[in-house]
Amino acid sequence: MDMPLTLTPTAVNLLLVVGLGLIALSVLYLRYLGTVERTQRAFQALQPDVHITKSTTIYSNREDILKVYLQNFGGSQASDIRVTVHGAEGVEPLPVIPVMAVGSQEHEVWIKANPTSPLLQEKRDSIRLSIYYRDQWGHSYTLTYPVVQRDTLRSLVTLQLVDGGTPRTVRPIVSYWRMRRCINRHAQKMAKKTVRRLKQEGAGASPTQAQPPILSPWARKQEVS
Repeated sequence: MDMPLTLTPTAVNLLLVVGLGLIALSVLYLRYLGTVERTQRAFQALQPDVHITKSTTIYSNREDILKVYLQNFGGSQASDIRVTVHGAEGVEPLPVIPVMAVGSQEHEVWIKANPTSPLLQEKRDSIRLSIYYRDQWGHSYTLTYPVVQRDTLRSLVTLQLVDGGTPRTVRPIVSYWRMRRCINRHAQKMAKKTVRRLKQEGAGASPTQAQPPILSPWARKQEVS
């Protein structure tokens, strides 16, 4: 015969404490997830975002030149921007763009292959154009665009970006606490810039002549009387 289940006051109190503890942990966890999500959005808003806005291939001085235009659409400057072409022997070294500010004008990069390069004499596979850059905290980013060879009227081939090709993007993996430190450092940096700007504006301002105080109508009546 089954015995009836009875709960002592101690057991009831224990179950109540456990239930309240689980509810409190759930609330804290949900708040933590919300904080993480807001931190991720704030960090992403501060990351640089360099992309190719347009490209064209020109023939100048008996050389085929692939011109790409870069622009930063992110929330902070990009630095050490490098453009390389993989699988393309004979391509001249490209200069490094030191800094690309937010919303700055397009930066033009010329990718020029030597006339005797095998790249312009025969078809190749797996040619890629990669863009490397860093953010203000030193994290690395990579964009990789597919490149194809097109036949020309001169019985040679020339380089072109794939029309409408989506780049393969590699962005840094940053922990939550690292993101918070980066956001705080950015805020401190911007605050220092603001203080320096205000000091420069204050130092450059010309002294103004002392103006008489503006009195209220009641004060003016008192002066007259």
